[in-house]
Amino acid sequence: GDWSSDVCSSDLPNILGPIEPIFNPVDNMPIGFTMRFIEDTEFLCKIFTRNFRTDKNVSVQDIVDLVVDMQKTLEYIHKEHILVVDYNELNFLLSKDIKIVYCIDVDSWQTPHYHAAALMESVRDHRASPGKFTELTDWFSWAIVTFQMYTGAHPYKGFHPKYRPNEWGKDRKSTRLNSSHL
Repeated sequence: GDWSSDVCSSDLPNILGPIEPIFNPVDNMPIGFTMRFIEDTEFLCKIFTRNFRTDKNVSVQDIVDLVVDMQKTLEYIHKEHILVVDYNELNFLLSKDIKIVYCIDVDSWQTPHYHAAALMESVRDHRASPGKFTELTDWFSWAIVTFQMYTGAHPYKGFHPKYRPNEWGKDRKSTRLNSSHL
């Protein structure tokens, strides 16, 4: 299927969707696309680190504002009947002034005409059936990314005195939700 026509129609300037397709000169099959270039950006994951936050003078309110904008963007995407699916910190760029989160890697989004398959393990909702993506699985991934923005830590990694290493991940994987919930 073709996802590009679905994603091209975005009204949001923070979604860096396709402008022109790029074709393989040998077989004329699409291999990528051009998109708007934004200067002086960082991967969103940089904001997870204390040094970056200190160096850039990032306030808690800056994080709150970014998270609210990311929420509004995901709501917009869902209203367009699109799923991000691979909602991970490497698929977003942060503006130099720490005011805008840009969505990139939109060719992995699931649209009415294209079924997505790629998903970073760190944002996968193991309660969902494999290969079944919904708005709820997007929100699960959104929660992991935004949790890391607030705390600097992944919610299912690290240490807790009441749990042995990897127990959180095992619990998360073993608790499948009824498909009617997803």
